[in-house]
Amino acid sequence: MTASSDDKRPIVRLADAFRRLTGWRRNLTAIAAGAVASISLPPADALPLLWLTIPVLIWMLDGVKTKIGALWLGWLFSFGYLAFSLYWLTFALFVAIDQYWWLVPFASSGLAFGLSIYFGIGTAIAWLVPRERPLARILALVAFWSLAEWVYGHALTGFPWNLPGYAWTEFPWLIQPAAWVGIYGITFLVLLAPALAALAGSRDVSERQGWLGAGAGLAVVLLAAIFGAVRLPSGPMPTVADVRLRLVQPSIQQSLKWVEGRYEENLRRHIELSLKPADKPPNVIIWSEAAEPFPLDGHPGNAKTIAATTLKPGQLLITGIDRYLEYDTPPSVRDSIQVLNSSGDILATYDKFHYVPFGEYMPLGRWLPFIKAVAVDSIEPTAGTGPVTVRLPGLPPVGPLICYEVIFPREVVDMKDRPDWLIDVTNDAWFGLSAGPYQHFAMMRVRAVEEGLPLANAANDGISGVVDPYGRVTARLGLGKIGVVDADLPRPIAATPYARFGDIPFFAIAILTALFGFLSGKLPNPGRGSISQPPRL
Repeated sequence: MTASSDDKRPIVRLADAFRRLTGWRRNLTAIAAGAVASISLPPADALPLLWLTIPVLIWMLDGVKTKIGALWLGWLFSFGYLAFSLYWLTFALFVAIDQYWWLVPFASSGLAFGLSIYFGIGTAIAWLVPRERPLARILALVAFWSLAEWVYGHALTGFPWNLPGYAWTEFPWLIQPAAWVGIYGITFLVLLAPALAALAGSRDVSERQGWLGAGAGLAVVLLAAIFGAVRLPSGPMPTVADVRLRLVQPSIQQSLKWVEGRYEENLRRHIELSLKPADKPPNVIIWSEAAEPFPLDGHPGNAKTIAATTLKPGQLLITGIDRYLEYDTPPSVRDSIQVLNSSGDILATYDKFHYVPFGEYMPLGRWLPFIKAVAVDSIEPTAGTGPVTVRLPGLPPVGPLICYEVIFPREVVDMKDRPDWLIDVTNDAWFGLSAGPYQHFAMMRVRAVEEGLPLANAANDGISGVVDPYGRVTARLGLGKIGVVDADLPRPIAATPYARFGDIPFFAIAILTALFGFLSGKLPNPGRGSISQPPRL
């Protein structure tokens, strides 16, 4: 049985008000709903806001009369979500505001402008399911939203930042399904739960069916939590014997990091923090991205000086460093990690392979030569090959990553030579005291769950810490703090289903859900009294 035109349910009347919105009122509401939805992400973690905003979007979609209108509505919601949650991108420009002042209005909004087209297309496709089949349309919408997130996480080098699935990160029991379906599967669940709540405002189902749908959305969250509670060990993970990490966080302001005359002072701060007394002396010291300001390749004196002043016998230093390779043709710059022993020998070198478009290199540089990437000078960096596994004396095999690389699911581990843990070195000082570093650290936690591997992150500024293979933080130093993190290294667990099969389970779920939505949307409607438009109140 469907609701009649004189339905008096308050939730239906509220939904009708959103269905009737047109023009600038609908547009502004869509942007605002997307912006409010983004507050569900770290560091606010206001998960209940999704139950307010996603139903509003679905109800507004019911009032759209054309495919173009549906695309525009989805684009507006996504624009609000991305522009608001990526506001911190503008902070990087203030490091050299005299050069990049004109980019400030476009930093987050320009990226949101382009990426939102994927979400808009997904919304337009789902709109093809008749609104008289609200459950079918909701399922199709959630499926295509999730698939759109996957596309923009991969197309044109990808930018899988702030996927809706990260709204569950602060609740370790909720993100455990990522070990099976990855962050895109978690995104599917995060969207499905509040989307089902929109059924309570539908005129095309009975009151009982509507609230059953809303209850089913809560059941999605409950089942994920139960699954996570069963999967999570009751106690802390066992640790690797004879491995003690020290993560150094000097919190050097980005505006002071590369100022001539500050190199020695910045290096001195790293060394002083590395030498701080500890109850349990570390045997591995990890510095952040581009921490070492002096070249080591071809300069053995620099390497020996750093080792002699920083390391005791048996200790290793893992440091980020910018390498200027003059002997390359043409000369190249690489964002790298190098490992020194106490004798000053370079034991390993890893070169970053996934750079930030427009931040570290210009993907359109041939056609836009007047625009430079924000974070580099005259020479764009040369990419290395990766991911890789590095073997170091006294340590389990490790997968090194640099900053941006850690945000990409399925691209953090050499699948032919699986490591036992991951290191990420980063410099989130570019983004100041903003939400960006919290979002970055949340993504690291999900990578650990997906791969079943512990992860250690050393930040110049940001959030330095150690995460176990279940995404639980075992040690952390907060944003803006100067200090060290001393921690044991958790043991890995067996390769997860996601580590073995990648996004195949997610695709199966999303595609089958989309097909079910379309097929059931074409079935005859057994109900009576459904209406194509809400009555005027």
